[in-house]
Amino acid sequence: MVVAVEVVLPRPHFRVHERRVHLAAERLLLVMTVDAHHVQPTQPLQPTWKDDTYSCTYHYKGGSLGLSVKELSDKAETDAFFASQAQKLGKTQNINGLGQGAFTTTNKSAVVRKDYKVLLVDISGLPKQFGNPPDSRENIALNVAAEIMGCWTGA
Repeated sequence: MVVAVEVVLPRPHFRVHERRVHLAAERLLLVMTVDAHHVQPTQPLQPTWKDDTYSCTYHYKGGSLGLSVKELSDKAETDAFFASQAQKLGKTQNINGLGQGAFTTTNKSAVVRKDYKVLLVDISGLPKQFGNPPDSRENIALNVAAEIMGCWTGA
């Protein structure tokens, strides 16, 4: 899986605290190609910023992939949000080596925390096998999370 990254800055009318969105969150506005799976998005991205969450959905023929980053204010708030996501999404397994904590969910999505942010790679909109050649949703979630974490530096 190849993820090409294009940095797109927040719109100028965002409030000051919204401008603090870290480069890694901005990188969720990816020009995402899944070249290894021979799949291209079928619609332009329409990213959103709501409730301190930066998100976008990649639409493909036969499914969609959602990415979001929740920006939190401190470690305690990040701890609480990460734990709430584990409960809400059904934590099934820890993922070692990603961020400062990560897990898979009951639908095989991936959740990763780093600094005061929490990434969700939501593969619930993809079929169980996706791409050409087909790969599992779980592998896609892990690969996308690893690609994003590879770009995520600083606080």
